[in-house]
Amino acid sequence: RTTNFSTAAVFVSTGANSTGSLVVTVQVSPDEITWADANQVIYPFDATGVATATVVPYSVSLSGVAAGVVTAPLAGEFVRVKVVATGAVTPTVKVTLR
Repeated sequence: RTTNFSTAAVFVSTGANSTGSLVVTVQVSPDEITWADANQVIYPFDATGVATATVVPYSVSLSGVAAGVVTAPLAGEFVRVKVVATGAVTPTVKVTLR
């Protein structure tokens, strides 16, 4: 439950013998039934200077032996992470609520 918290810092690492890849995405829910990826909208500029809205999930992508972190704002009462592993990988995921 994320009541009284506004952000989640998700720390992800892979084990020493990992050779595969890993994508960890922050998900939020109002009721622990309906889950959605936590997304942000960014406006990158193309070569002509035109900005286009692009939806990007709050996620960490790793391959081999690596570590990463993503901080996501919390919308809803609950938070979890979606882990998609490909190949030989041993993930460790820890979340700090602030």
